[in-house]
Formats: sequence, structure tokens, C-alpha cells
Amino acid sequence: MSYEVYESESIQSLFLKLAFIFKQINLDVYLPPTSCETVQLRMPEILSSENKQVGSIQYGGVKYPITPASKLNLKYVELRLDSTFLREMKVFSLVHNLIDESDANGWLKYKFATLDEIKLARRVAAIISKGMERKYGLEYLTIGMDLNILELPRAKSKQNSATYNQDNAIRKVSDLLMQEGYTVSRSSQGNSSYHLMAAAENGRSARILVRHLQYDSAYNNSTIPYQVYKIDAFEKAEEHAAGVKKIDIVVGYNFKDDCFACLDIKDFFEKKSRVVHQKEGLKSEFYNSWHVLDDYLRTELIVEG
Repeated sequence: MSYEVYESESIQSLFLKLAFIFKQINLDVYLPPTSCETVQLRMPEILSSENKQVGSIQYGGVKYPITPASKLNLKYVELRLDSTFLREMKVFSLVHNLIDESDANGWLKYKFATLDEIKLARRVAAIISKGMERKYGLEYLTIGMDLNILELPRAKSKQNSATYNQDNAIRKVSDLLMQEGYTVSRSSQGNSSYHLMAAAENGRSARILVRHLQYDSAYNNSTIPYQVYKIDAFEKAEEHAAGVKKIDIVVGYNFKDDCFACLDIKDFFEKKSRVVHQKEGLKSEFYNSWHVLDDYLRTELIVEG
């Protein structure tokens, strides 16, 4: 997007800084389609369905008509604030102590000519923000935020564990494998070490253990900006020792996040559990990826003569 920087660059910078300051306190900065030098400050619609105007910021020193050859001589930026709005927020007296001049409509006004004066604008904005917080409370403080933030803190790991069901997980993983083009059958043995058998067109097959891809509670207080999971493939040492000999692939599934991780049984030779990072970290390459199974099954059989 292209824009023009006028000769009075410091005045333009002052104009933009004022607009930014009032945008920071959740007032809408609105540019009317027909405006040549003014933006309006409006109440956010979430607090006022009318989105009413409560102030304005405009350039001073603009001479009309403006043509491409015009040489602008911007001298100041004028801030105007609706006195009725300030009284509704119960901050009129405080703001009036800082800005004592008013226009014909009773709106308070101040002409900013230097960047040093921006401190005054910040003080005025802070006073208005405090008044709006008192009047609207959390409705004001959460503007632009996901309202689920009000539910924090919450223990998502426990919530997730309650949604896991082994039979449903086996069916879900089976469906996903069939979508990948594999022929899938379920183990017929009640005490089998694996749950599913996936076969490729080349004749190779893989024995698959399905487990819960659960949130790793060790990362509950972590600042890592993505989810960390773990797969507990085996509970007991004897189960671990026997299972690694009868299983080829371990797939963990998480119902809450609708995601999976696919690991080679070799990753569980030394440990009963493995951590899987959603992004960037440890074993993240196995998250929502079938490449381990693909590599295992789609390698052509070597037939000995």
C-alpha cells in the first residue's frame, strides 16, 4: 500500500501518534469517506450499538482547494472531545483541568504543535480509559479478545483425558488409515498385543498399537507456544518387553484436538512412553504424519531366491 508523506512530516507523525493513542484505549478511529483532514473517534460497537462519535482528530493549516501542486503548510493537529461523553464516563473535570478550551458545541479542544506535547494526549487517554473501565468493566477490558480468556485458569489435561475412549480411538485410527488407501483389519484376539493390521498393495503389513495421545502434564506451566503430547505405549515392564516384539507401529490419537502421531515401535525399545511436540520440538515430525507407516509399508518386499 502506498501513502504520501507530506513536507510537514513531524505534524503528520503527530497526527498518527494521536490516532494510535486513542485506538489503544479501544476507541474506534474512523475515517469518513468524504473527509479530507479529519478522523473521528467513535465508541466501539460492542459498547454502543450506535457507534456514536465522541471526538475527532484533524489537521490544522490545510488550505483548499488541494491540488497535486499544492504546498501544504500543516501547522498543528487539533483534538476535540465530546463533553457529554466525558461526563457520562465521569471524567469531564479531570480532562477539563488539562484541556480548558472548548468549541462552539461545548467540545473540549486542544491544538498539538510539537511531539513533546504527546504526553498530554497520553494523560487524557489514560483518564478516559479509566472512566470507561469503571463504567463497562470486563466488557471494556476484553474488547478484541477471545472471551474464553475469562475461563482461565483451567485444567485442560483432565478435560482431555475424560474424552478418550479406546474402542472409539481404534475405530478412528482405522478410518484414517483407510482414507490413506490401506487395507485395515482389526485383531481378532482379545489379548492381542496390537489392535489393527494395516496392509499395502505390495503385500507388506504392519501391526499397529493404538494409544492415547494425551497432553503431557509436565508442560502445564511451560511457556512453549504450542501443545506438547505424550504416548504411554506400555504400562508394565513385562508388557513392554513382550509388546516391542509383536508390534510394528504405535499410533496415538487425541479426540479433543482431532490429531494423531505415528511412531515406529523402535522409538519405544528403551522407554515405555514418548513425548511428541506439536511444532518444532522433540519428535514433532511424527505429529499428524503417516510418513513412518508409509516408509514401513511401501518398501517393496525382497524375495529371497
